[in-house]
Amino acid sequence: MLKAHLLSKFYKDKAVLKEVSFTVSNGEVLGIVGPNGAGKSTLLRIVSGILDADEGEVQIDGKPLSIASSNSWGYLPEERGLYPQMRVLDQLIHFAGLKGVSTTEAKSKAMHLLQQLKMEQYSASKAGDLSKGNQQRIQFLTAIIHDPAIIILDEPFSGLDPIQTDWLKEQIQWFRKKGKKIIYSSHQMESVEALCDRILIMREGSIKAYGTPAELCKQPAGIWQVSLRGGDTSWQSMVEVLHTKVTDNGQTKIRFSLGNTALPAVIAAIDKAGAVLESIKRYKRSLHEVFVQLTKDVHEE
Repeated sequence: MLKAHLLSKFYKDKAVLKEVSFTVSNGEVLGIVGPNGAGKSTLLRIVSGILDADEGEVQIDGKPLSIASSNSWGYLPEERGLYPQMRVLDQLIHFAGLKGVSTTEAKSKAMHLLQQLKMEQYSASKAGDLSKGNQQRIQFLTAIIHDPAIIILDEPFSGLDPIQTDWLKEQIQWFRKKGKKIIYSSHQMESVEALCDRILIMREGSIKAYGTPAELCKQPAGIWQVSLRGGDTSWQSMVEVLHTKVTDNGQTKIRFSLGNTALPAVIAAIDKAGAVLESIKRYKRSLHEVFVQLTKDVHEE
């Protein structure tokens, strides 16, 4: 197990991390989200051994993080680090060598990975000549070529088109099935909610929420979402009392809280107004809504 315990970091007396703790087990994906400046990248750099925490400790299988254990990590930084004038194959061999892989083994692994991506034709290309998306995929390979037990990805979907994004999601799922510990930060809430076993929401260096997607998005019973279209406006006075109304492409979505016994009266009012009831279901909050609720005042500053 990877364990981060009460990690704190200070820059010129300002705390950029404040007693952050979490664990990641084999085959688990932890998502870290937060507004810009929340301390996500600093946290990932400490967990990967690039920065030292001023307080707290990172442990792997009960032992403190050390240089000797650093080969267990694969790290994709937010600021990409390929050498633009170096050939793709040479880059992969170089980064593998930094993790203790021999040149012969690194070359074999690199060609195998490039073939898997159908990118072997770029092996002799300079990294700077590749598209941004392909550079991103090569950068990902540099992070995993040594088969690390822990994979740390900082904004991994940045610069990827939808097809490349789907590919990377598949890689994350594949490594999870292999029992890897995966930590990644992202602003793509839908991906985080779909991929992660647990999620850590940060604001101003502190943890605002930590748990499974189901725990974070849990909604009190009795919240309903009704979608309808057409009809006159006679039902709108009723909706104003309820809670929320959203109009999208001619279809109105109403969200309200009331007991089950009152629901038939709402449906009758909609029917009387001549509207067509498209759907009615219990409402489930999205991670995006939870995130906005917990960090809204930061974005408004």
